[in-house]
Amino acid sequence: MTRIETVDWCVKNRWVDDVVSDPRFPPSGYYKVFYLIMRELKPDVAVELGTCGGGASLHMALGNPNTEVFTFDIAREPSVVVAEEMASNFHFYREDSVLASERFWNPEVEFLFIDTTHTYKQTMREYEAWLPKMDKKGIIAMDDVGREGMWKAIAEIGGVQRHYVEIGGNDIPGVPGGMVFVF
Repeated sequence: MTRIETVDWCVKNRWVDDVVSDPRFPPSGYYKVFYLIMRELKPDVAVELGTCGGGASLHMALGNPNTEVFTFDIAREPSVVVAEEMASNFHFYREDSVLASERFWNPEVEFLFIDTTHTYKQTMREYEAWLPKMDKKGIIAMDDVGREGMWKAIAEIGGVQRHYVEIGGNDIPGVPGGMVFVF
């Protein structure tokens, strides 16, 4: 299967049982897709920008215990401690997402999830900062693409192909719960 076919398979098969039964990490279609992508593609390194409660990164870490998952945010939610205890390959850093790229020691990021402010300006800053760290066959994911400015950023971001999928699980009224993967 190609990477796009694998992502599509993960989206279609996201109805797996809940991976984590903890109220701090409520069931989410996004989380399950990330879990399956890690399980199927087996990247060595995945990065999330914008940790929030840690649910997405935790599911990435649980999807493949051999994938080192690094997640960056300017705030540390209490549930992040729980995620760190549940997965030894979950690594949280309290740091600005753009500045973190300057000190990130691994130049081969195979999966990058940009999930911070969902604005054009910040998305482009993060993309430009992390692009040199990406593996040539890496995948960049962005969600909440219905927010103002996100489609402009996606149009400007390079890549061989942009792939939109409707996942749902977005709790923002009036904003589509879609996700874009850039290959």
